[in-house]
Amino acid sequence: MQRLQITRVFYETQNCTNQIVVNRGGARSSKSYSIAQLLSLKFLQEKSKKILILRKTLPSLRITVLPVMKEIWQGLEVNQYIKEEKVPLDYHFANNWIHFGSLDDPEKIKSSDWNYIWIEEANEFTYEDFVTLKLRLSAPTKDKKKNQMFLSFNPIDSFHWIKERLIDEPSEDRREIVSTYKDNPFLSEDYIKIILGLKERSEERRVGK
Repeated sequence: MQRLQITRVFYETQNCTNQIVVNRGGARSSKSYSIAQLLSLKFLQEKSKKILILRKTLPSLRITVLPVMKEIWQGLEVNQYIKEEKVPLDYHFANNWIHFGSLDDPEKIKSSDWNYIWIEEANEFTYEDFVTLKLRLSAPTKDKKKNQMFLSFNPIDSFHWIKERLIDEPSEDRREIVSTYKDNPFLSEDYIKIILGLKERSEERRVGK
């Protein structure tokens, strides 16, 4: 079994006790990968848990989140113990269940309940989507661990609903974790050069050079 490559973002996400965990960060900051690692461990170690992992559309999910989760399971050498149902995208380990899906039709999940929900690229979702999903965060738990929702996305403008109606809303039980590529010590030097080059060109365009 390979050891997980853990970042500061993983530990902060793991130790967060808020109901809503908001992970905002740039490309390759480890925000999404850290959530994938954490939910994989919950899937393998906790009992009687239902986990929902979403992107706005199913094609996007199939080429992003799903391969990442499978990569982590392969590294942990547990693939042979996980039962896969390819058509509904359901995965079972012991009495735990992960469903990968989309929210192109909110009616699909209105009669379900979950212990953990991960919304990847949450800025693609609407506030109404968020409310619908939050109401589904109601599956019973036997270990007294709090049901949680995880949101991950790239930086957004200050008028987006995530900023105005979640991060800035004092009544929400939420915590924001902010990250950059500097929080990921496992990036190659070549990839860091790409990020810095893109950042420099973006700054040049902004000042009109």
